[in-house]
Amino acid sequence: MQSAYTGEHDEYRRALRRFLDAELEPNIEKFVAAGGHDTSFWKKAGAAGMLGVTIPEEYGGPGGDKLFNVIQSDEVGGSHIIGAHFGSPSSRFVNGINGIPSAWRANAIRNPGH
Repeated sequence: MQSAYTGEHDEYRRALRRFLDAELEPNIEKFVAAGGHDTSFWKKAGAAGMLGVTIPEEYGGPGGDKLFNVIQSDEVGGSHIIGAHFGSPSSRFVNGINGIPSAWRANAIRNPGH
């Protein structure tokens, strides 16, 4: 059976896992103590290219397909931190933060082709 994942997907999975191992796993207790939210983590996730991976290239994103979302859910779900402590981290990765994907979708509807 052939996998739907490409080499690019595998590379992204490895990069995401390294990021989570370095930035999420060692800081779980700190995040829990802070009520499950840490702005510096999300800034690092954005800087590392881990957020908004399916935003189309014409709107400044990398234009990844939906399998990147599956990879994010897989990897975040496999972390030691669970949504009860972190407020649905996989959906934050998949859907972005502060409505960024919603903003480009709205722009795409208002200005098709731009």
